[in-house]
Amino acid sequence: MQNNLLVGNGLDIQLGGFDYLNKWILTRMLAKAKIGKYDSLFNGIISGDEIVELFLNMPSIARDVQQRKYDAVPYKCTDEQTVVLLRSAIKGFQRTYTEDITSIEQLGMEDIILLFQIYLLDNDDLLQYYKAAKQGYCQMLLDAIYCEGKIQTLSIPKAAKWYFLNYDNIFSLNYDNSLEKSLNRKVLHLHGDYKTIYHSENHKNALGYYRHKKKIANKYLPTLKQCNCNGILDFSGDMKYSFATSSTQCFKWFENVKDEIKSGKLNVDDLMRTLPPDQRDMLTTGIEKNLYWGDNYYFDVFESMTGELTIIGLAPNNDSHIFKCINKSSVENVIFYRFGNESEADFKSKLKITKPVEIRDVKQLWADLHISQPDVKKLTLSSKQYELVNVFCPQSEITFDELTKQINSIPTTTRRIIFEMMKYEISKEKYHTNPATREEQFNQFISFGKTLEVSSLSPQALFVLYLNYLSK
Repeated sequence: MQNNLLVGNGLDIQLGGFDYLNKWILTRMLAKAKIGKYDSLFNGIISGDEIVELFLNMPSIARDVQQRKYDAVPYKCTDEQTVVLLRSAIKGFQRTYTEDITSIEQLGMEDIILLFQIYLLDNDDLLQYYKAAKQGYCQMLLDAIYCEGKIQTLSIPKAAKWYFLNYDNIFSLNYDNSLEKSLNRKVLHLHGDYKTIYHSENHKNALGYYRHKKKIANKYLPTLKQCNCNGILDFSGDMKYSFATSSTQCFKWFENVKDEIKSGKLNVDDLMRTLPPDQRDMLTTGIEKNLYWGDNYYFDVFESMTGELTIIGLAPNNDSHIFKCINKSSVENVIFYRFGNESEADFKSKLKITKPVEIRDVKQLWADLHISQPDVKKLTLSSKQYELVNVFCPQSEITFDELTKQINSIPTTTRRIIFEMMKYEISKEKYHTNPATREEQFNQFISFGKTLEVSSLSPQALFVLYLNYLSK
């Protein structure tokens, strides 16, 4: 009887803090986009300022989707499967989001990818760049999740290691490799990981080797090398599952081909006659140098589970394809560690698992394993600072307590990245002209403070953060 474990983003949040919440992942992404850190990913298709502007308008796009204004957009895709999945995703979005959407924080990561995809398809001037722009966006997210490399250094306390080592199989929906580093054992990443280079750029892969040989492989800046991983991001769980399983099939097929050639069961010339010319060179090199083909995402192992499955750190409304795989497996029962304050009945109603499920409180698990979130250094606010920032924003004053709460809600790494963005922003010429009137001066301040409006932080909070870091 197998003892299986599946971990999601909740584990990273508990180990590393709120830097790994969707809200702050997006904030870091937009702050770095504003500085122009991601321009190389798009090759001039869309600029950092345009990306930020798009995200400020995301709630408006979401409301248009709710009102069925984009129902015909999927038909602009040439791939029939994508059309079907986009239509299904739009209908699912309309069922899920029935209330008015005013902030990007109300949206899940997959739903944001969906809205970005709809926007690209709906704009004819971007349609020809659709695939490249979507890839660039997903790579931005991978970098933002990477959190300046800190996610790869998360560590599990010694008391918790015995708990994790007790499992026969550990599956992960996270991209970081910190769990296997802590445990010194293999973790099966269903959606890919930062350590594994994307197959088309990987020297250990037949396709990647061929592309490097032909000098057509993509080149990434050293600061963005994590974007070149095999992590899967998409608007639909079914899209992720389809990509992962087809890639695994290629991987297993080629490993089998190499074994059969080695044992004499298969003749290389017979194989090559069945393939198109552009694949023959790649496969010949792959066989000679014992390279991989495709990538292994381990869904076949996940669907072959037996015994018991424990789930930690997974939201019930995310990754529906994972629940389909669990239902397909021979797992006899599931233990689901939930977070949040909703009742057990309400939580169970969201699960799409047909196996017997036992719900447990994840807070108790964290306490038992001695896994606690890291402390965040509190920023102080003087009465003079408070008065100053409110004077500059007279039309929307904020209380002292609310302002203190806002500035201390920003996690550590995200704070520094916001400061870097604001330092870059304030270097622009428009902030260094003498305002003609007091109103113009106020408007300059508000404009500066609203550079990250998407994160629901007031101009005052961003300005206090800027002053605090500037003084250091």
